Amino acid sequence: MEDINLRKNLSRRAILLQLQAAYPAAVSDEILMQGLKICGANLTEKQFAQDIEYLCELGLARRAVSAIGAGLKRSKLTAEGIKFLEGEGF
Repeated sequence: MEDINLRKNLSRRAILLQLQAAYPAAVSDEILMQGLKICGANLTEKQFAQDIEYLCELGLARRAVSAIGAGLKRSKLTAEGIKFLEGEGF
């Protein structure tokens, strides 16, 4: 159980840090997934979706439909997400 919680915390922080690097732009799921793979967090699409949803429910990230197509989702860091990362020393 502890391993699962550690994975979730690391992957969620990695997502937030990627969103911070792109801020104020929004980032596609594909780009976020590639970034997670590069940092060693090999998530399934289901795990990724759960982590993004959790971050959105906390108000740290926001989801939006891409202007390119309704099927493409993008994520963006919120002001709350910026405050969280700053409080964590990022």
